[in-house]
Amino acid sequence: MMMDVREWVRGHESVACMLHRVLTNSRCTTPLVAPLQQVALQARDVVEVAGPSGSAKSELLLQAAVTCLLPERLYGGWEGGVLWYDLDGHFDILRLVCLLQARIHQGKALSLGGLIEDGDNIMNACLERFLLTRCYNSFDFIAALQTTRNQVKEAQRQGRSMRLLIIDSIGAFYWLDRAASLVAGASIESSRPSIQAVTRAVVRELHQLSNMHGLLVLASKCSIFSPQSSDARKDTRRAGLQHREYMPAEWQEFVTHRLLLQGPMSGEAEVVFISEWQMPALSGVDRFTIENTGLKLVI
Repeated sequence: MMMDVREWVRGHESVACMLHRVLTNSRCTTPLVAPLQQVALQARDVVEVAGPSGSAKSELLLQAAVTCLLPERLYGGWEGGVLWYDLDGHFDILRLVCLLQARIHQGKALSLGGLIEDGDNIMNACLERFLLTRCYNSFDFIAALQTTRNQVKEAQRQGRSMRLLIIDSIGAFYWLDRAASLVAGASIESSRPSIQAVTRAVVRELHQLSNMHGLLVLASKCSIFSPQSSDARKDTRRAGLQHREYMPAEWQEFVTHRLLLQGPMSGEAEVVFISEWQMPALSGVDRFTIENTGLKLVI
């Protein structure tokens, strides 16, 4: 916020940019995607989606990105931009396109023969609002976040509102940074920053981006879960997914919401995943499946 004030005093912020920033920061950002609809998320919230490998974390993030990219009319989207940081190298552009195509097709079907924009034009407009950055270590990530400020400002000048910042996966470099920190600690001459300092730098950049531009932050994290009893695994409607934290305190304090995922569950007629809110703590779990059009809640 102080940076915004300095730019305004120096005359670097136009009235249009000021109004865009203020109105964007005051907008509610719900609904987004089915498992996230239980909580009224706002701009500048930080949602951590935690779960073991194969628990549909990336799929949930993709579905959230699609909702953000699509127009509001007929498609129920936000018509906003998405900043996607791929830290684990698993981003699937074909899955994103397939989800967009399915949602666009649904919108055409609901139009009941009315005059709507061509699907190819909608697809191109959505992809123009999607900015993908692939990082290979924590220093790449910090540098990318620093350059993102100019990208967001340029998008705003072009009339594109950035609404969502997605990180997949925030813990991708944790173990590498921890090992490097231990090696550096054993060397007197090493000047490599500690893992806490690296995390603090990441959080600082994310905090500035989300506060200045009213972004909702979604971050997936591959978690270590405590083993459950056999009875708990059989009853997929029972709350109480166990979560073990390993990220530094700087990141833990930055997170405002946490959603736990688990699955796929065995013994079901279809492949079912479960989700439970840990922050805020809500009773019960949601059960959902993954279809061509995205996530679908199982009643």
